[in-house]
Amino acid sequence: MSDEPETEGEPPATLGSVLDGSRLDDASARMASLKIDVKPRWLAAGGALFIDLPRRLTCATCDGGGCSRCKNSGGYRLTDSEERSPLRIEIAGTEREAMRIRAPLGESLGVDGILLEIVSAESPSSFVRYQGKRVQIMRPAPAASVTPVGIISTVVGLFALILTIVLALVMRS
Repeated sequence: MSDEPETEGEPPATLGSVLDGSRLDDASARMASLKIDVKPRWLAAGGALFIDLPRRLTCATCDGGGCSRCKNSGGYRLTDSEERSPLRIEIAGTEREAMRIRAPLGESLGVDGILLEIVSAESPSSFVRYQGKRVQIMRPAPAASVTPVGIISTVVGLFALILTIVLALVMRS
């Protein structure tokens, strides 16, 4: 927990660092970049992408050339020992998308975020899987079974309705 006092109406300092996108705009932010290729029909239809992050991500500041933020390595390396689930991204039916994702793996990667560029290509990146929009199939209600009791009930009901209408007309005359 944080030792900073909470003021009414503001999130706690720890929550604020998660919600505050300005940290990604900070000149000292360590940002990785990743370009992924997806099929054009995936982008057109929208849905979810599941990205198994590659073991090495390029430094967004130096584009792989080496700088003080990435310790002159040109990027950030994931270790084999890190248990991680795929990164899930929603796409919204455009030709190209770009987004910033804050700390996608928590602090274990050592970066503040990833600049993700999603581009239409004939062949998708090997580490990307697609799940289209979920469609709920509406099945018709099962047909009511016809039984002799059901038929008799319907006939009696109709007879009572006709009799009521006839009696109402006779009473008016």
